[in-house]
Amino acid sequence: MTTILCDSCFWFALCDDDDSYHLSAIDYLELFEGSKDEVKLIIPFPSLYETLRTEFCKRERAMILFNRVIDKYGYYLFDDEYRDASYAKVKSIQNYRGRHFSLVDMIIRSIIEDNNVSKDALITSNASDFDDIASVYGVDILPLVKNKDFIANQR
Repeated sequence: MTTILCDSCFWFALCDDDDSYHLSAIDYLELFEGSKDEVKLIIPFPSLYETLRTEFCKRERAMILFNRVIDKYGYYLFDDEYRDASYAKVKSIQNYRGRHFSLVDMIIRSIIEDNNVSKDALITSNASDFDDIASVYGVDILPLVKNKDFIANQR
């Protein structure tokens, strides 16, 4: 089984035709669907807060696609054990090791550090927010690329 941790940007790109990373997200979904290996997508609970905002939920087509993918591949990872420490890091002036991250990104970083959570890769459009920690914990980064770059690479 391949287990992929999903940043919120994957869901926005996948479910919005106008998103600048849409084609890349669709390509990953097709890769998952064509995989001989079972694929599980980890959706950290804070990403659900970010993704399932009112604007997103009003778009029927986006919700249908989101639910189809979740029903087939996804499971939720609750943030209880990461929340307090991640929040403390985010609210500090220095943030984390001199870098500044959102609370969702800090929780994703904490999940990457957690050896008790199985994860093979992280799908994101913000690889630079995670590449330092992902390399240490052996988590591959599956980068979302902008549509224009995706099209250029397909030629």
